[in-house]
Parts: sequence; C-alpha cells; structure tokens
Amino acid sequence: MKNKVVFLSVFIVLIVVAFLCGIKLRILVEMKLYDIEQQKIIDEQTKEYYAVYQNPYVLEIRKTLNTYLEDPKSLSSTLVEKGTVPSGSGGTELKIKGLDSFSSDYYKGRFVVVDIFDFMGGGKQIEILFPDKPDQVFWVWVYKLGGDGGYDMRGFSESPYWTKEKLNSFLKRNQTLIQDKAHSL
Repeated sequence: MKNKVVFLSVFIVLIVVAFLCGIKLRILVEMKLYDIEQQKIIDEQTKEYYAVYQNPYVLEIRKTLNTYLEDPKSLSSTLVEKGTVPSGSGGTELKIKGLDSFSSDYYKGRFVVVDIFDFMGGGKQIEILFPDKPDQVFWVWVYKLGGDGGYDMRGFSESPYWTKEKLNSFLKRNQTLIQDKAHSL
C-alpha cells in the first residue's frame, strides 16, 4: 500500500512537472515567434529606410551639394545666400538659411536622412544629418520640376525642431544607421 502511495505521489509530481514544462515550453515558443515577428517588422522598416537613398529627391541633395562645392555661383542665389527666415513655430524665432551660412565641411561629408515628408508647397521636406559633424540637423526642400521631370533643391536651413537634447537622444538611439557608410550619401 505504501508503495502505491509513493508511486501515485511520484506520478502526480511528474504530471505536474510535465504540465508546467509544457506551459513553459509554450511560453518560450510564443516568445520566440513574437521575436521573429518583431525582427521581420524591423527588417522591413530597415529595407524601407535604405530605399530612401535611391529616392530622386534625396539624390538631388547630394548632386546639389557637390555642385555647391565645385561652383556655388552656378546655383540659385536664394539657395546659396546667407539669410534668416521665420522658423515656422508661430513665434518670432528665425532660422538660419542658405548654403553659405554653414561650413562647407558639412557638405564634403556624407549625410543620412533623418526624416522625409511632403511639403505643402510641393516636393519633399527632407531632414538630414552629417555624421562627420553631427551637431545639427538641416532642413532641405527639394521640388520636382515639370517638363523634363528633373528635381531642384530650393531650400536649405537649420531645422528648428532639433534641440540639442532631441539631437543627442536621436544620435544615441540610431548609432548603427548613422555609422552605416553603405547607406548614406
């Protein structure tokens, strides 16, 4: 009788352990599936981000910066000359504009795209950062021309949105993308 009780107790313990292991195994499988799904999302987002460097609006920025470095007088004075414009924040703040307003050391290095979105005046607003000199983010306006379908960089200024705190946080979170020389211009 005592052996039956011991056997039954051991059997019940084994069933409970097997049940708990089954739950643990199921949880581990579900966690792994979740991780796989999350990685797929990250991989897709990364692919979409890398595709930005084939975007003709973004390619126009590099083309125009190279032109500026070679012959600034060949570009529109509106794009090149130093100046200020309202920051767009609704206040009296001004932002610095014009390629001449900033060191050409920025333009000699590669840039990464921080954000890209439609511009209400047509074309795209693109925020860029130069990893070799990551002290500020620049706002760029690129417009698609009619007729030949070319592109034209029409605006370049500091981006008032990017405070030092926001920029430092961005730099910490995105080191891999910023250091990726294969996916920048």
